[in-house]
Amino acid sequence: MDETRRERKEIYSVGSEVGWRGMEQLLREHVYADSAQWKQFFRILLPVLGVSLMVSGIVFFFAYNWAELHKFIKLGLIEGMLILTIALVLFTRWSVSMKQVLLTAASVLVGALFAVYGQIYQTGANAYDFFFGWTLFVTLWAVAGRCAPLWLLWIALTNITIYLYKEQVAVSDQGLRALIENAPILTCLLSVVIAESLLIKKKIEQRNVWFINTVALAGLASGTLNAMIYILSNTHSSKASLLLLIAVCISGLLWGFRRQQLFYIATILFCLLLVLNAALFRMFEKQLDISIILLMGGMMVAGTTAIVSLIVKLKKQGYGTTAQ
Repeated sequence: MDETRRERKEIYSVGSEVGWRGMEQLLREHVYADSAQWKQFFRILLPVLGVSLMVSGIVFFFAYNWAELHKFIKLGLIEGMLILTIALVLFTRWSVSMKQVLLTAASVLVGALFAVYGQIYQTGANAYDFFFGWTLFVTLWAVAGRCAPLWLLWIALTNITIYLYKEQVAVSDQGLRALIENAPILTCLLSVVIAESLLIKKKIEQRNVWFINTVALAGLASGTLNAMIYILSNTHSSKASLLLLIAVCISGLLWGFRRQQLFYIATILFCLLLVLNAALFRMFEKQLDISIILLMGGMMVAGTTAIVSLIVKLKKQGYGTTAQ
């Protein structure tokens, strides 16, 4: 991100001197993707699509032919695919990216194997037991693989496990219940902090920024939803969600302005706008009429316009151009 921003600043600063042809040459050399980069993109994209379609085909194959298959065939097919996938990871000289894709596919197959086993033998386990076992058995692969999609799957499984535990197990302690309700934003926040620190130390590649943004967006969405629930329903256990969201938003905005991370700034400001709109609705819910609805709509439009204008201005300043 910093290298690209620096290159674009240089291009904009000399653009008036070199003219259009020189500008086009600079863009072609420093900004536009060349044939080698496009080949690398498709070299990663096509195996990912192929493996994803294969895993989806396996899942839908079992769903469609469930009644006609013998239980040993069901288990044998999935276990055979799982063993084959792991063997390809361990005993081939394929690229690291390809092995990471296969390891992610194997992690999905672990969940399919647990689901098939539970359907055949009717273990009677709760849903959170299934996801907890799935999470536990792919943890080692997530650590060893150092693959962003696999870590995204692991974080999703962890949060699903915690959510289902809250829904299926009665938790009387308010503090523990508040901790469980805010687990998604806490886990996502911890993941973002670790990933950002590794990115700064250049221990992970710049192309994994999408993973950081996805996890941050998921955490902010969860925190915003909990905060709006607290405002609209005044649930005592959700009070911590509002305080946690405010703390996270302040920290995220400071970090976003410091590192010129426009994604954080835009996302956090929009989340705060939603929370403010929920507070306005709660304030006037007893005398809600068309004027209040128009006021809320106008506030959303004005707030969104202001956020977009701010992002455009910061982007132009970050690239060394004059904001218009």
